[in-house]
Amino acid sequence: LKPVMSTLMCKLSNDAVQEHNPDARPYSVCRSGSAGIQRYAQTWCGDNCTSWKSLKYNIPIITGMGLSGQPNEGADIGGFAGPGGGAVCALGAAGDFPGTVFHSFCKQ
Repeated sequence: LKPVMSTLMCKLSNDAVQEHNPDARPYSVCRSGSAGIQRYAQTWCGDNCTSWKSLKYNIPIITGMGLSGQPNEGADIGGFAGPGGGAVCALGAAGDFPGTVFHSFCKQ
């Protein structure tokens, strides 16, 4: 059950939004998922450091996820550790890296 738990949680989340407001289009973001998660949520590469090196390693992950059937994948540009702010965060804020997840280090 654990491999499909995040997919089921995203499905239930989307169902709850639709039940509350049938005209709404649910948008879920999930850090994990099994085959089929692309139907219910965007995923991201997980928690990273705020650095160009970390972003460099995310690009092959994102393209690999796209090739495997998950077309909406993003990177955690802000990260949970690192210098924070600067050009790395500006890249995501400018919209140059779609599907971005921002954490507190970009807000400093």
